[in-house]
Amino acid sequence: MKIWAGLVTYNPNLKRLKENIDSIYNQVSMVVVFDNGSNNYEALFDLVNKYNRIKLINSDDNKGLAYGLNKICIEAFNKDVDWILLLDQDSVSDENCMLEYSKYFDLTDAAILCPVMFDSRRRVKKPVLTEGYIEIKECIQSGAVYNVTVLNEVGYFDEWYFIDYIDFDYCMSVRRNGYKIYQINSLLLDQEASTIEPVICHDFLMNAAKMFNFDILAKLSYRPVIKPWRSYYTARNRVYYIYKNRDMLNFPLEKIKGFCANIRNIIRIKNHTGTATSICKGVLDGKRKVKEMRL
Repeated sequence: MKIWAGLVTYNPNLKRLKENIDSIYNQVSMVVVFDNGSNNYEALFDLVNKYNRIKLINSDDNKGLAYGLNKICIEAFNKDVDWILLLDQDSVSDENCMLEYSKYFDLTDAAILCPVMFDSRRRVKKPVLTEGYIEIKECIQSGAVYNVTVLNEVGYFDEWYFIDYIDFDYCMSVRRNGYKIYQINSLLLDQEASTIEPVICHDFLMNAAKMFNFDILAKLSYRPVIKPWRSYYTARNRVYYIYKNRDMLNFPLEKIKGFCANIRNIIRIKNHTGTATSICKGVLDGKRKVKEMRL
């Protein structure tokens, strides 16, 4: 069975990227790196050139995460790869993750295998790992392994998203086509979902969270640090995602949840004006896309 790993880079922290590559390099037969027009491309090239089994594909400009993932996955399909592990540029894999994943490659109708997700900054308790697996509805792309044959059959990642909701949308596609997503309960990925900073009463909230074993208080002890351009894509893509997948979602409920998420981000992110402006523009552009789909 042929197993690859792939990751998309954009202005990566090269020290962290090296840790990422080193953690997975000896677990797969090939690592494919797609660079999205990084400013430090020459240094990136020098880094990957030190390895024998890394293929580097580069773009002159940033074409988005989905575009890069698709280039990697199409390359894998053309080389008869069976499964591909997709990582963020700052993800560091467990030293035995592929050995553990390999136990479940024969699961019926498996399209994606993923680890238990955990953000150590936001939770009080670390999840307890067990043997076996469970079927789930969705997972993030980083740290998950994808069945390459299924990728080619159901269609690759939707490049209109550029970034955000790419992975959830693909999860909808595989389930719509009768395939399954399995969480492997013995694998854990500590994934930083976004940049965060402590709020003024951080220590009080964290102590209370530990005392009462209440994760929500731990989450409230930080505020997200999200640039306006990212808020734009999140808001825009949420509108598109909900409409595109309305056959598999509670459409009215998801619209309400989307509205509440936008309001929450405007309140919690420090740059209120910039965030509000970006979200409003994103929602409008998302609605324009939906209007095109209705024609």
